[in-house]
Amino acid sequence: MKQGWKVLRLNRTSAYIPRIFKEWIVEYPINTKVYPPKDCGPLAVFNTEQCAETFRKVTCWVKTIIVPCEYEPIKDIGLWFADVELYTEDYRYVLPVSMLPEGTEMTNWVRCLK
Repeated sequence: MKQGWKVLRLNRTSAYIPRIFKEWIVEYPINTKVYPPKDCGPLAVFNTEQCAETFRKVTCWVKTIIVPCEYEPIKDIGLWFADVELYTEDYRYVLPVSMLPEGTEMTNWVRCLK
């Protein structure tokens, strides 16, 4: 298990997922293991607070917080979610590892500590 950093909206939901994709918005209660929603995954965290802060400054257009978290890193090809209308087992949108912000690590679960 590693310690990392999660960027969240003030309501403790995913900072990067627009509200129009509400089926993929994840809520992160304090001290609770959180898993990706169905047809989406894995979750992403930052391995340093500095990388989380850079992401927040460059990417986030809403008010956010950075919280410490625990996670178990995994290897994957990137972040993906199924397209609701076009979904088949072979059709998913993928954001490849090479396009993720510096310091991003993927995980099957996250526990926010604050």
